[in-house]
Formats: sequence, C-alpha cells, structure tokens
Amino acid sequence: MSDSVRLRQGAIRVKAVQISSVCARKVSKQCNPPDFTKNDASAYSRQVNCWKPRVSTDREVPENFIPYGGVVFKKPNFPSVLYTSPVSPSTLPYTFVCARNRLPLLIMSRAMSIYSASVATTTPAPDLTEIEDLLTTMKKTLGALGATFDSLGEQTARIATLGPAIDAAHQVHRLRKQLQVQDRKHEDRIGEIKVLLRDVLKQQIIAHLASHVHEMIREGVAKIVRERVANELVAQIPQNLKDQVEEHKLQIARVRLDLFNSEARRANALLRSNHLTEPLQPLLRPTGEESAFFPTDLAALFAMNATTAKALVEDFGLPVCDGEPSAREKNLNKFMQHIGVAFLMVPYEPRGLLTAS
Repeated sequence: MSDSVRLRQGAIRVKAVQISSVCARKVSKQCNPPDFTKNDASAYSRQVNCWKPRVSTDREVPENFIPYGGVVFKKPNFPSVLYTSPVSPSTLPYTFVCARNRLPLLIMSRAMSIYSASVATTTPAPDLTEIEDLLTTMKKTLGALGATFDSLGEQTARIATLGPAIDAAHQVHRLRKQLQVQDRKHEDRIGEIKVLLRDVLKQQIIAHLASHVHEMIREGVAKIVRERVANELVAQIPQNLKDQVEEHKLQIARVRLDLFNSEARRANALLRSNHLTEPLQPLLRPTGEESAFFPTDLAALFAMNATTAKALVEDFGLPVCDGEPSAREKNLNKFMQHIGVAFLMVPYEPRGLLTAS
C-alpha cells in the first residue's frame, strides 16, 4: 500500500469521526424529552414492575399488550420520545425516558423496537430535506477530500521525480556559496595587491622624480654656468683675442681637412689598372663634406659622362673645361690628379681614310 493511499484512509477516518460527533450533537438537540412529575415517575415505576410476560393464546391480543416470540408483554403506559435517525428513515430500537432530576434511562429491548415500529407506522414520515442536505454535504466533502488526496499523491510522485533536479539545485547553491567565498578572497587579495602596488609605485615615482629633478637641476646649473662664463669672457677678453681664436679654429679645420685628403690621395695612388673594381677613398670638399658625385671605383670613374664629370669638378672647386670636344677627358684628368689617381685619359681623335693614288 502506497503512502498516498494510507494518507487518504487516515483522512477519511478522521472525517468520519468528525461527522459522527456532528450527528450526536444534532441528536442531542432534537431529543429533548419533557420532564416528569413525581406522580408520573411513581406511576412509571409501578408500570415497569408490572411489565411481566404472559403466555399467548390464539385469541386477539389486547391493545395494551405486545406479542413477541409467543409471549405477550404488557405495554407500559409511560410517556416517551421516539428517536429518529438522521441518516435513515427508520427508527432505532430504543426510547429516551427522562425524569425531572435529569436522570436518563435507556431501555433497549426488542419489544420496544417492535413498539417503536408500530408507532412509526401510525405516525407520518419524517422530513428528509435536512437528511438529504447532510448527505449531499458529506458526499461533497468526501469528493473534495478524494481530489485533495489525489493531488497530494501526484505532488508526492512529482517530488520523487524531481529528486535529481533538487540535488542539482543544492549543488548549484553550494557552488554559488563557494564562488562567493572565493570572490571575497580574491577581493581581499586584490586589495592587498593594490596597497602593495600603491606603495611600490609611490616609491618608484619618488625615485623617478628625484632623478629627473636632479637632471633638470644639473642642466639648469650647467646652462647658468655657461652663460655667466660667456658674460665674463666678453667682459674680460678683448676682441682681437677672440678674432685670433676664430682664425686658429679655421686653420685647425683646414689642417684636419688637408690631412684627411692627403691620406685619401695616398691610398688612391696605390691603385693600378688591375684594381679597377677596388673602392676609391673619397676626399672631402672645401666645406668638409663628401660629394654626391664621387665615384665608387676606377671603373665608375672611367665610365662617367661629360655632364657628371663637369659637376664633379665644380663640386670640388676645380677649374672646369667646357665647350671643347675633349672637355670630358680634361675634367676627369683634373679630378684624378686632385684625388691622387696615377692615370691619364687621352682624348680620341679620328683620322682620315687612306686612299690609293
């Protein structure tokens, strides 16, 4: 037997007990017999004592006697109240008799049941409206209870089927709590890291700013010193000494230029006809810069056209030969002589054709 069936049976029993108590209360309200006087009570006691069985005969039974099982009982002549069942149209086999002192006396006997049945046949049928209403209410209540228990059984089965989902929900809840704890730990750790970074950054910023400030102070002091030294030199050194200093600087620059060009000419003078692809040592112009037209080797020098040769000679400040058929060869010879190359280019002069006489 399943749990839902047991629950339904228990609820039905409880409801039956409640309905029985309601019926008992209604019966006690309906059955309120009248009180008797003392004379009625004494007469009742005498009639009960006189209630003796007599042997029945084939003669007709008098009205105040009750036949039962071949024995005739004398019907007691005391007032009574007939009890009618609220759940059945027939009467129950007992009668309530009450005295003025509220002492109930229940007489249960087959004879009284027969008497009650005979009285019930002569009395009109009781009103069944209240009984039908009570039965209808009971049926509705029982139907509602059945539907309720069916719903409870379905919900119990559904809860049983939802066991894995509930377990999953519990696991999700536990994981959520773990994640919350982990998040709090991460937040605490992040806070510690922030404090540490704040301290470290503060120290680094202080160190960087200190070095930067020191550099700025050093540059500012050097600038101030230079300005003051220049002012003092202007005030203390005469102009002719300054001119001499400038002239000496120019002389030193020329000497360095001549020394560099002399080393380059010495290296170029070592080149021969079998060294046409070896690089030439470039010479500096009078301004101290290299020329953009300077050839890389002897082969490039010998293949230079007239325009490039003219621009090269002009770039080094040499006299230019222009307007002659052999101007290219002359300009290249001047340039090779200037850079120390021991070669000489001869211009090509075509001769006339020999004819027979």
